[in-house]
Amino acid sequence: MEHMFLVCYTLFLLSSGVVSDTEVVNGTLGNHIYLNQSFSNPALLVQWYFKGNLIASRYPSVAPECISSYTGRCQIYDDGTLRLDNLTYSDDGIYRFTAVQPPLTTVKEASYELRVYPVLNAPVISSNSTSNNLIGGSYVSLHCNASGQTVTTYTFYRDGKNICSEPHVICQDSYLYFQPITGSNSGSYTCTIQNPVSTNTSRNSVQLNVIDPVSDVNVTSNVSGLVWPGLDSVSLICSAQGTNVTYLWSLQGAPLPKDPQYHLTENNRVLTINPVSDNGTFTCTAANSINSQTSNGVVFSLASEVTAVMVTSNVSGLVLVEQESVSLHCSAWGSAVKFSWSLNGEILPKDPQYHITQSDSPPQSNLIISPVSRSDAGLFTCTASNKLNNETSSGLTLSLASPSSCHGLSGGEVAGIVIGVVAGIAIIEVIVFFVLKTKKRRTQPGPGGCGMQQPGGGCGKWQPGGGRGKRQPGGGQPKEPHRMPGPSPPPSTQKGRERGGMLRSRP
Repeated sequence: MEHMFLVCYTLFLLSSGVVSDTEVVNGTLGNHIYLNQSFSNPALLVQWYFKGNLIASRYPSVAPECISSYTGRCQIYDDGTLRLDNLTYSDDGIYRFTAVQPPLTTVKEASYELRVYPVLNAPVISSNSTSNNLIGGSYVSLHCNASGQTVTTYTFYRDGKNICSEPHVICQDSYLYFQPITGSNSGSYTCTIQNPVSTNTSRNSVQLNVIDPVSDVNVTSNVSGLVWPGLDSVSLICSAQGTNVTYLWSLQGAPLPKDPQYHLTENNRVLTINPVSDNGTFTCTAANSINSQTSNGVVFSLASEVTAVMVTSNVSGLVLVEQESVSLHCSAWGSAVKFSWSLNGEILPKDPQYHITQSDSPPQSNLIISPVSRSDAGLFTCTASNKLNNETSSGLTLSLASPSSCHGLSGGEVAGIVIGVVAGIAIIEVIVFFVLKTKKRRTQPGPGGCGMQQPGGGCGKWQPGGGRGKRQPGGGQPKEPHRMPGPSPPPSTQKGRERGGMLRSRP
């Protein structure tokens, strides 16, 4: 009858749908475990089930008991707590507790999941590489061997520090993978295994010595702009990836010469040049036992001295004061050139009539004088300078003219007048030349003619005793000279002679 009651009650509980949260309890293999309860009412019916089978109970006024298969390792206490001894892996599973007020009033029920774990033995750590001396960039793995033990967590350590969160490292179950290994991974490795009831660490360790090949060699300078020779100091820094790296500097492809201006520090990684005196291509070669690599070349932007300072103007003739503007241009060669203007050796004063501009590429300065004044009668010069030197141009003097002296004419008109006057003078000289030349030709004797008549005849002034000149004493006409017979002269000539007077020969 009692047996039938237990069966019916069990079926009632299983079909009642009453479900409680399951509590996980971890047990150690071969050890004991308590599934705790806290009931003190002896009138309650307490029962424990494992995988749906009754294994222990306590009835009112009846001593607690465990089923035969649990005899010697099962005990139920007055408060309902169950103790299991000598745990085995077969004890893993769900345990259910019920407390009932007769006849069928359930007071409490609970559920437990028992997990049995062994006490862990020390694992063994090993590497898949045949050598502990490794080259950076290779792919290596470590294995933590727990020999089949039930392990929930594997942890890897380098020199006592957990490394599973480091870059290029993957921890997966019992393996550690380097993706790839680098020089920073050098060190002594151990592993630890853990389950809910125990922890153990490998007694052995693996020593890895990793050498990274040289790579990413680069030279940088602390100066990015112009370098003034003889004045500036420059530091060149050589950086490189790799292990046990050494550094060697070169100039124009040859080893750096021994010179007091070169100073090496930080194991030759930093080259300081003080002062900079010349230029060339500086390089750095980084090397270790695996390989070597040469950096990029660095060439300084050396500043140059000021040279070739010259002043020019946009005018070449007269400049009218108070009416015209003049532009002076100063050019030079050199680095970071600054310009200043002077008049008669004095720095040009700040005045609204002076407008100065400057540009750097190429170096030049413009001075606009607007308007030109009488005080600008003098020598303009330009001085170009930088940190290295300065140089002054040759002077330029403006040809100034007063507007009143030119009747208000512009400089171009005045120039035109001057040119016209000069041309007129030249024409007059040419005319005089030709007049004198013509007169001279007319006064020279020619064939059948004459110049000024001489005594005894001719075409010039009549002299006593010849021609129709002044009457001689005694009255009458002068006697004609005796002429030799010959051809008669042309009528025109004869007529002229009859009229008297001075005849001019024709050329």
